[in-house]
Amino acid sequence: MAINKFFNTTRINAFIVEKKLPPTCAIDMELALLDALDEDDEVKNVAALEDWLQQRPHLVAPENRRSPVNIALERAAFGQGNATARSTLFREYGEYQYAERMADWGASPRTLRPGREPGTSTEEVVEKAEKIVRSDNENANNPFNPKKKYSSDQARQNEIGKFITFFGTKSAAAAAKKFGTDLAGRPLRPS
Repeated sequence: MAINKFFNTTRINAFIVEKKLPPTCAIDMELALLDALDEDDEVKNVAALEDWLQQRPHLVAPENRRSPVNIALERAAFGQGNATARSTLFREYGEYQYAERMADWGASPRTLRPGREPGTSTEEVVEKAEKIVRSDNENANNPFNPKKKYSSDQARQNEIGKFITFFGTKSAAAAAKKFGTDLAGRPLRPS
């Protein structure tokens, strides 16, 4: 059953937002899918919208374009620092996927210094284990901990400032909440 223009427009706009398409393609979609969308059959709607988009790959946002991972070429490009392999990989992946995979390898974008293959390093596993052990000991040096004694209130404020600078406000807020204080180290009122 064909549906009204309002439903078509609403469904098409939702699809544009979901796929990060340029808003200017809405009119083209409305004309092309005038009789294809059906308010009673969402599976048919999704298929029609996806089929329309497959015929126009140039509209897909660059960060949404994904190529299959070419691990052999990645090992040469990021694992060995081969410049030719890097340029080939850049052309194959595109800017966004290339930068994402380079970061996963820990390779440098400015030099040809090689990185490590993601998920294969025992050093990463050891580092994660050390973080767990450190988290048990972090409360002893947490500046929000009221049991930790300082020579003055100013010394506590300086430590809190260093903590926020080093770990960021989100982590500092979580650490402060753990001890029932605000970011300035003052006790919160009970609710």
